[in-house]
Amino acid sequence: MALKKIVSRDEWFDDLASRIGQPAYYSMYSSLQDAIITDPACMLLPIDDHVVHRGDGVFETLKLYKGAVYNLNAHLRRLEHSASAIDLTVPVSLDEIADIIKQCCAAAIEETACIRLMLSRGPGSFGVNPWDTIGTQLYVVVYKSPLPFMKHTPRGAKIMWSKRPVKAAPLAQSKSCNYLPNALMRREAEQAGMDYSIMIDPNGMVAEGATENISILTEELELLRCPNDYILEGTTTKRVFELAETLVKSGKIKQVSQRAISKTEVAEAKEVYVMSTTCHVCSVVELEGRPIGEGIPGPLAKELDRLLSADMETNSNLRFSVRKK
Repeated sequence: MALKKIVSRDEWFDDLASRIGQPAYYSMYSSLQDAIITDPACMLLPIDDHVVHRGDGVFETLKLYKGAVYNLNAHLRRLEHSASAIDLTVPVSLDEIADIIKQCCAAAIEETACIRLMLSRGPGSFGVNPWDTIGTQLYVVVYKSPLPFMKHTPRGAKIMWSKRPVKAAPLAQSKSCNYLPNALMRREAEQAGMDYSIMIDPNGMVAEGATENISILTEELELLRCPNDYILEGTTTKRVFELAETLVKSGKIKQVSQRAISKTEVAEAKEVYVMSTTCHVCSVVELEGRPIGEGIPGPLAKELDRLLSADMETNSNLRFSVRKK
């Protein structure tokens, strides 16, 4: 084998720029530099950051929509909860994180995007000891947002039951950066020609998808979502269910509830949904080759998505002015 060349710092970064420089990444804040960068080739983490080699950290994904961050407070509260669950110190106040997000969004020069927050254990070693670092670090990245599922696949989603076990209850309830089980679920669905795979909890009841919550509409018009025992409570699902209370008042559905859901209830449901920050409200039309309901996106799915879209228009609580390109 030929010897590999040893390059200079400038050569290293010039080569990175040619390989990594994608317009899909708009801006990044790193607490290590306490600064924002807009060059994708420089959006890097230290190789010895424990979030890299141990998955030791927590994260959130938010939606930037028309110059405003949607559901910000719910995401920040969940970030704080996840950090507490793994004994990770949040290095600044939530108000300061919100201000950093605002500055990153302004630097991104985009009005619609995704925002990834990461709190890492920090760099310092390749060991497993969580205290063997220089301290918690905050990273914020603004990047291109994928289209909501129903925008690019209006036929609706096909789902399957996952063969992957759920995470242990305490870890399942925090948004840890250790997403290997979730990545394997995604691979499982792709290999089976499905859009999503759904885990089953130790009691044989429905849990969650790789990055999505699942909910159903029963024949009795009860809108149901799963309890939080073995799942990460979704900020989008929780908000959609709050909005759905208006449909109870108007008589379109009878009630909204949160309780255990069986596999049989999913198979026999009037409508089934997967929900997340990025996919919004996705209508499930097929479960392992068998149709859900009439096998087409249901009317309530469209109504829930309409409520969510309207809420994103009016209820975003962090607005900013975009810098000129």
